[in-house]
Amino acid sequence: MTEIELLTADGCSLCVQARDMVEQAAPWVRIRAVDVAADEDLIQTWGARIPVLRHGERTLEWPFSLLDIQGFIEDSSK
Repeated sequence: MTEIELLTADGCSLCVQARDMVEQAAPWVRIRAVDVAADEDLIQTWGARIPVLRHGERTLEWPFSLLDIQGFIEDSSK
């Protein structure tokens, strides 16, 4: 099973929308939520750009579409 990280934060409505989109585009993918507020480095790097999907070194930054998500997951599975 493919696992991707969703960089998120409490109260982020776009992050909720992003999770819903991943679940719709690829229901077989495991999503691991990573709260950027829990780590100062993550806040500095990603805080203003969440939601972000991450798999290894690859990222997909908001805004993204269902097709973008599907392509990101397909490329991440290779």
